[in-house]
Amino acid sequence: MPEPKVHFLNVKQGDCFLLERDSGRLTMIDICCGNLSSADLVEGMIEQLRTQKPPGNYAMCKAATNPIDYLTSHGLSSIWRFILTHPDMDHMDGLSKLFKEKTVEHFWDCGIRRQKPEFDLQSPYEEADWDFYQKLITTGSPGTKTISPRAGDNGKFWNADDDDGNGDGDYIS
Repeated sequence: MPEPKVHFLNVKQGDCFLLERDSGRLTMIDICCGNLSSADLVEGMIEQLRTQKPPGNYAMCKAATNPIDYLTSHGLSSIWRFILTHPDMDHMDGLSKLFKEKTVEHFWDCGIRRQKPEFDLQSPYEEADWDFYQKLITTGSPGTKTISPRAGDNGKFWNADDDDGNGDGDYIS
């Protein structure tokens, strides 16, 4: 049985978390990668070395990790549960690409709604990610089950007492 692992990814101004469960299932919490390229990563590292910031802020957002590239480099092609904590673009940048390149079995909809942001030439985000998110919460996506758990709800793999009976521990309590 694989050992459980937690991956904390630095993604520009935010974070992305990957939880590899001992069952082998992968949970991903948030994503922010749509505009990260290899050139951005190298430039960020060079700039950091050049400026040598004082302790406290090491400008890690300039040397961010692209979550999709990270998944690929670690041989991870299937996400069992993707959780979007809230629909701000810095938490779902790259969402459309993630669903195109990886298998996502369950999308957990947090239930928070926002107005569509402005997408102009200065926006660092892709409107396609917003449109894909809207599709996920309204009509869904083929091959992905959209789940909208709320506090107090019960469902398979939501609560400790409603796991699959194998002791895999894939629930969120």
